[in-house]
Amino acid sequence: DDYIFGSQQWLDPEKGELYQMSYSLSDSMERIKNPFCEVSCKIIKRKIDEGNMEEVWKGKFSDYMHDILVNNSRQYCVACELGMFVDNKNNIIPSKVLVLDLKNKKQWIISRFIVAAHAQFDPNDQNIVYFSSHNFQFKHSNIFKALWNASYDIDFRGPASVYKYKLTENGPEEIAVFTEPDLFRLTNVHVFNHRGQKILAAIGSPNFIFIADAENMKLIRKFEIHNNTGLFGKTQCRVGTISPSPDGEKLYVQTNNSFQIIDIASKKAEFVK
Repeated sequence: DDYIFGSQQWLDPEKGELYQMSYSLSDSMERIKNPFCEVSCKIIKRKIDEGNMEEVWKGKFSDYMHDILVNNSRQYCVACELGMFVDNKNNIIPSKVLVLDLKNKKQWIISRFIVAAHAQFDPNDQNIVYFSSHNFQFKHSNIFKALWNASYDIDFRGPASVYKYKLTENGPEEIAVFTEPDLFRLTNVHVFNHRGQKILAAIGSPNFIFIADAENMKLIRKFEIHNNTGLFGKTQCRVGTISPSPDGEKLYVQTNNSFQIIDIASKKAEFVK
């Protein structure tokens, strides 16, 4: 029916339901000509065992629907756009975030972030959500350079940031922003508990890890990741994604040339493969 899937989905493990995003292909083709074109979208909920589908939401949003998640109370659903469209002055058009109040049948769209892409709910308060704003564009990469670096070229438009919002029945309320002058790209961000403190861990290009206090959104420390293998000792790498261990003590780090386990307290690599 002209609709194709977005790039992410979210599984409700308790109810066995899969939340999926989809958008109009014909509207998406039109948006290539006009970056301000509105795109018809749907969010559907599918019972995995039974195959039954329910339309959760339908409206105008985006064809670059990159992330979707629902909080533990199943009241709020958020979907993020990975935009990077530019206007006629070559300025990035801010990405949009869709916030749905599933219980009260309300919706809001936030156009605050340059390349939104990802979100995460707070581990202690599921009405708090964090949005990453990347502030970069992909560039056309020379194929040989891309293969050599195991990465693609990026045009940074300024520092990245993480926005902290509280979701209320009257709409999303911005609480705080975390950013640093040398925080670039920010592929993903995680908020979790570490030794009694709620912290935020974020990536900064090319090989930095930023640790911030998730309550006041202020920097605690940053450190570099290296590939300390091979003939030449430590070499700089590019960090792709990170994920915290279940106990909040370690960071699992994937780079363009290694997989590492980093102890958060000591900042030391305990495992490099």
